[in-house]
Amino acid sequence: MNTEIEFPSYEGALTLRGTAYSPDRANGRVPVVIMTHGMADSAERLAPAAQWLADHGFGVVLYDHRGFGPSDGQPRQEFDPVAQCRDMQMAITFAQSCDAFDADRVALWGTSFSGGHVLAVAAIDTRVNAVVSQAPWIAGTEITRHILGAEGLAAFREVFNDERRRLLDGGRPSLSPVVRHPDAPEGGFALVDTQEGYDYLISGPAGLPKGWMNSFTTRSLEHAIEFDVRPYAGRLGTIPLLMITGSRDSLIPGELVREFYDLVNGPKQLTVLDAEHHSLYLPGKGFEESMEASTRWFTEHLQLEAVQHS
Repeated sequence: MNTEIEFPSYEGALTLRGTAYSPDRANGRVPVVIMTHGMADSAERLAPAAQWLADHGFGVVLYDHRGFGPSDGQPRQEFDPVAQCRDMQMAITFAQSCDAFDADRVALWGTSFSGGHVLAVAAIDTRVNAVVSQAPWIAGTEITRHILGAEGLAAFREVFNDERRRLLDGGRPSLSPVVRHPDAPEGGFALVDTQEGYDYLISGPAGLPKGWMNSFTTRSLEHAIEFDVRPYAGRLGTIPLLMITGSRDSLIPGELVREFYDLVNGPKQLTVLDAEHHSLYLPGKGFEESMEASTRWFTEHLQLEAVQHS
C-alpha cells in the first residue's frame, strides 16, 4: 500500500513530500527504511527500490529533497547536504509517528549523494538501527580532484567566486546541466556525461519523472565539494553498516569507499558489484544484486523474518 505523504523540513518553514510504502501483508508494526535521492535527481526514480523493500516486508518513507520534485524550497534545483541531512532526521521523526511503522526499528538507505548523507546522519542520530550506503559521496574535494584533477578543482572554485560576485550585483544563481549525451559536442560542464548516466537519467525504463529538470544551481557544487563524511566513520559505533559499490564506478573512487569502510569499527560489510555508478539502478545491470544485498542486511539487522518476494 502506497500513500502520499508530507512533513516539515527541520526548520519548519518548508514542506517535504513523498510516498510511504507499507507491505501488503503485515502483522503489527513493521521496520521502516528512510530513502531519498542523490544529487539533482528525483525520488520517483527510486520507486522500484522502495517497492522492492515493501514487497519484502519493510515500510519505506521515500521523499524528495527540498528544492526538488514536489517538495518546497527556493532556489529550485539546489542541493545543500547539511540541510538535507537535517531534513533526513525530520524524515525519521515523521516515520516514527506513523502507526504502521515500528519506531524502534528505523534504517537508512542512501545512494550517491544521499549515500554520504546516511553515513553522517547515522553517526549523529541514535534512532538509526541499520544503514545501507550505495556508491556513496565520501569526500567532495577528493572526488572532484579524481575526476577533474587539481586544475579543474581550482577552476571550479573560481566559478564559485564568480557566482558570489553575480549575487552581490543582484543576479540570480546560475544553472548547469545535470546530464548530456556522451556523444554531444564538447563544450561546457555537465554533472554527468557517461552513457550509463544518460541511460539512467534520460532514457531509463521508468522514463522521465514528472517535474524533473535537467539542471541544478551551479553553486550547489561548492556545497558538494566541501561535504566530507570521513570524520563520521569513527562515530558510527555499533550501527550495522552495509556499503555497496560498483567495481566500474568512474565517479566515486573505490579507494575512498574502502578507506571509510576500514575506519568503521562496528558490524559492517562491503559488497562490490560488477557495475557502474548509475547502472546500480538499472534492471539487469546491478539493480537486483544491490537490492538483494540491501534486503538481506535489513532482514538480519532489523529482526525481520524473510518475506518471499512476490
